[in-house]
Amino acid sequence: MARVVNTWDTETRQNVGVRAYESPYQGGQYTEVWLYVEGEQVGVRCVELAGRTIRDTPHGDRPTSSTAWLKLTEDRWLPAGYVSASAPLPAC
Repeated sequence: MARVVNTWDTETRQNVGVRAYESPYQGGQYTEVWLYVEGEQVGVRCVELAGRTIRDTPHGDRPTSSTAWLKLTEDRWLPAGYVSASAPLPAC
């Protein structure tokens, strides 16, 4: 299991969660239904290191830019910068 992290929003001064996407590649859409909140446990299958670039403002140890994505057990994708995994993950 892994945990959702780094969802702090400086503008609103709160954790806003992270939305999952249908695909880690350009054109993959997110949906409001797939929102994961700070601290939520998620099951992760594998990592894709060459997905589309996600950018965010600096905060704590959150990366400002990353192309790594994690495939969840629900066949959804989360940007890797918002997930803390306790063990190395296999490539997708």
